[in-house]
Amino acid sequence: MKTAEMQELTEQAIRAQLDRLTRSDVLKRSRRLQQFLRYIAELTLAGKADTINEYLLGVEVFDRGPDYNAADDSIVRRQAHALRHKLSEYYATEGKQDPIRIEIPLGHYVPIFQRNEEAPESDAAVAMPTPDDAAHQGKPAGSTMAAVAVFAVVGLVLAFWLGQQFASSPSAPENRAVVAPASPAVRELWQPWLGASEGPMVVFSSPMTAVVKQYPLPLPPDSDPPRLALPDELGQAFRERLGLGPDRYLYVSPTSSETKSGESLAAVQLANLFAGNGMPIRAISSALLTWEDFRRGNIIVFGHNEQNAWVDPLLADYPLRLQSTLGGLQRRIVNVNPGDGEPDYYEINYPSSGAQSTIEYALVSMLPGTDGLHELLLVSGLNTQATLMAIEFLTNEERAAQLVDDLRKQASDHDGPWHFQIVLKAEVREGVPTGGAIELTCIIGEQPLSRSLN
Repeated sequence: MKTAEMQELTEQAIRAQLDRLTRSDVLKRSRRLQQFLRYIAELTLAGKADTINEYLLGVEVFDRGPDYNAADDSIVRRQAHALRHKLSEYYATEGKQDPIRIEIPLGHYVPIFQRNEEAPESDAAVAMPTPDDAAHQGKPAGSTMAAVAVFAVVGLVLAFWLGQQFASSPSAPENRAVVAPASPAVRELWQPWLGASEGPMVVFSSPMTAVVKQYPLPLPPDSDPPRLALPDELGQAFRERLGLGPDRYLYVSPTSSETKSGESLAAVQLANLFAGNGMPIRAISSALLTWEDFRRGNIIVFGHNEQNAWVDPLLADYPLRLQSTLGGLQRRIVNVNPGDGEPDYYEINYPSSGAQSTIEYALVSMLPGTDGLHELLLVSGLNTQATLMAIEFLTNEERAAQLVDDLRKQASDHDGPWHFQIVLKAEVREGVPTGGAIELTCIIGEQPLSRSLN
């Protein structure tokens, strides 16, 4: 079903926006990126978005021959990264007031066309020609480095789109069909969340890596992929450390990390849960989150502390925390003050010779918000499959009932919202979680702290 906003985004308006982009200071000197953008936009407008793939772009846009192999030549991925960066830079500067935003979601080459309005009710992204190419929601940062750090993930796309689809047409049968009311156990877990005035903000991990390279000559300002010259003082420190001569020009090249697929799929399940209760969720990169956001509403944080800098400070006062890969140790969940019979930590158990399954773990922390007025949830899988298992215990009727039963056994007289930390174990075979169990439960807010080892 097309909304009025979709109908207003005519092909003429989109092509006018393409013209503005290609004439802009950001793109006017990048002829190949202009060709790239126009090619994928025209195919999408012509209803041929499903034909866009890496091989087609390599051959038709980047002049690779019919023997082009994307596995051996990353030209399309590199240029797509550069184009995303240019688009973010454009909309953070001269295109801030343009009527239409054009974006390319990470991991995809089909562009998204959306209205560029600040009003919340107009934030729904629109993909042409059909709404099945899920929308992307995001705000560019105010500087080049910050813009590079804002990486859209598939979960942000799908979660926001699902929520908006339900909210925009609550009476439409086709929209009601994709959501379902929460079961009693799920509602008990999410009681204060579902009673809030609006849906939560979902915070995705936003990892960022960078490579420092040396060049014999200065690079042009519009180099592809984009590179930033190191400041003199920092550059001198690198030269001294690495024994480089003064005639070397040093540049840092930010690169995006892998898409967090566990977070992405988990976000879709959360969107379904909240949309089923008429509460579309919002999404943001952890790089853009501020402490002020915790005072504005309920927040769900995905990721472990290697990829999301918010995890450590949010868990600092609680008994179960995360430890990143350090000194040859695996990433793990740490039990700060273990009780009798409790392990000090949980880490992935990889299969030994002859074994067929891997044992993975996730930490789920349903906590009071930092301001005491809102709610906070952290879902931290040590791996993708563990993240998916964790979200099942929060959204699946059978799993949620198992969790609620475990909580009630420890605190039979408990009344009000549940606040707890649990360690979940997932048995994974060939990349698929085939079993899940609650390993350790700590109920937060009970006096004394209630906990059980299962």
